[in-house]
Amino acid sequence: MRRDSVATSAGSEPAFVFPSPPAKRRATVIGLGGVALGTVGMLALSGGNALLIAGAVLLCLVVMWLLISLRHPQLLALTPTRVVVALPNGVVEVSWEAGVDAVIYQMPTGQTTVDMVGVGATDPAAAIWTRGRAMGRLNSPLSSYVASIGADSFAGAGEDVVAAICRYAADPEGRRNIGAQEEHRRLLHMLGETDPQVEDAHLRPPATWR
Repeated sequence: MRRDSVATSAGSEPAFVFPSPPAKRRATVIGLGGVALGTVGMLALSGGNALLIAGAVLLCLVVMWLLISLRHPQLLALTPTRVVVALPNGVVEVSWEAGVDAVIYQMPTGQTTVDMVGVGATDPAAAIWTRGRAMGRLNSPLSSYVASIGADSFAGAGEDVVAAICRYAADPEGRRNIGAQEEHRRLLHMLGETDPQVEDAHLRPPATWR
């Protein structure tokens, strides 16, 4: 987790950013690809049933989508006013005032499950898609979360991302200090990070997802 500045629909804001390193995302694709090949192999040997075939097709589609999505950045950022989630298929923002929450949940993928960080809101309609609005509208009726990211795709633990979101969702005073060096140290301490060194992100232009 690092200090940074991010571009939002309201302009540039200071942020705490939880990135998804490309190397970890590639490893996820390779791992799921292996599961997909194994599932296809089981089908070839046993003939399979309708449920197994449907699971294999879904898993193969997920792997293909993940391969294509490697071109785009993926991360989650907390700012004093909102949570920003940059996904391969779009960028969504949701205001803290919309009742933001986060959990780790298991997404079925064929014969196994994948841990996901799900970002939800009491008022999902408050979510703003600054890129990929059409995809966001399509996914909204199909999911109880505003956005989901693989828990293992972050540089740190997915549980740390959930803990940070839940902390600031319940602490309006702390939210106002997001981006400040001292608040960064407090958050690192809460998450059990041992390295107090921080980057001065103000030397860089704000991150943008367009």
